[in-house]
Amino acid sequence: MANVELIHVTKKYGETAAVSDLSLSIAQGELVALLGPSGCGKTTTLQMLAGFTELTSGDILVNGKSIKNVPPHKRNIGVVFQSYALFPHLSVFDNVAFGLRMRNMNQVDIGAKVKRALDNVQLSALEDRYPKQMSGGQQQRVALARALVIEPEVLLLDEPLSNLDANLREQMRFEIREIQKRVGITTVFVTHDQSEAMAVADRLVVMSNGGIRQVGTARDIYQSPIDLFVTQFIGHANILNGKVLSSQNNITQVQLSTGDVVQMHNQHGFDANQPVVLALRPELLTITHQPVFGNNQLQGEIDRVNYLGDKINIGLNIDGMKLTAVIQSNQVNLSIGNTAFINWPVTDGVLFLDRA
Repeated sequence: MANVELIHVTKKYGETAAVSDLSLSIAQGELVALLGPSGCGKTTTLQMLAGFTELTSGDILVNGKSIKNVPPHKRNIGVVFQSYALFPHLSVFDNVAFGLRMRNMNQVDIGAKVKRALDNVQLSALEDRYPKQMSGGQQQRVALARALVIEPEVLLLDEPLSNLDANLREQMRFEIREIQKRVGITTVFVTHDQSEAMAVADRLVVMSNGGIRQVGTARDIYQSPIDLFVTQFIGHANILNGKVLSSQNNITQVQLSTGDVVQMHNQHGFDANQPVVLALRPELLTITHQPVFGNNQLQGEIDRVNYLGDKINIGLNIDGMKLTAVIQSNQVNLSIGNTAFINWPVTDGVLFLDRA
């Protein structure tokens, strides 16, 4: 186990910064997910941690010691690649043992360590198989065992589930989480899949344009996003344009582009006439046939009803503004063309200044 610190880390290619002045502390035994769209710098950050990419400036510390100038093979860091990178001509046992043999370990110790690593990923019975004889999920676990067998201080996972189908990907994310906690290894997990990151990580690091936008638990980031980018990248949100009418005594009144006026509690720092955007999570909205006293509400026409089993995804047209609500299937009977009210408590939703 180790603690990891990235201190003002920057990587430039010519004049273009792939990562710019990034600082982050990762605690011992913590699993942190670097999350963001393509080109945000998350993979470059991982490669600098692994030693595959040199820093332009800044430093990386593991247990308080700089590894900036330490070559990859001496960093004691395990890496699981997106492609798994298994040797097709080697058995499971020999794939896992490869790193130990490169360290000139004796055969008795290699056997014991490989057995323990395969036990950790529940593949002990398959040690004589070859990669082509295994499923994608099994190959992924072999790659994980190979990374863990060398007893690294830090484990790096680079999009390790992207080659799996949806059902297996969901299963494996929980297996990775269980193994990581059982072993207790400090882990950095790179992904562009928000649900994957939210499922496995102790903390999310949301990245954009080579920098960090927000760091926090999945709950913190989902419920209290710092800006509109994070709001739209983590989960789904309805975005409504408007302007502030007044903001005092913890109540902000906003006139939407439709002309409707809504109230927001505990939204601070806004002045009258400022343009704003209101972000509303679809699952926080309710749909009713009649007005609901005490809530914000907008009246519109239902133009989409998608049945999703336990939930229904509802689309409403409110004077040309499109909103989405996700409700329980048994909440209310709705059909396309119905007039309905969309409701939300004054404590729900987040306001941001419209900087467009």
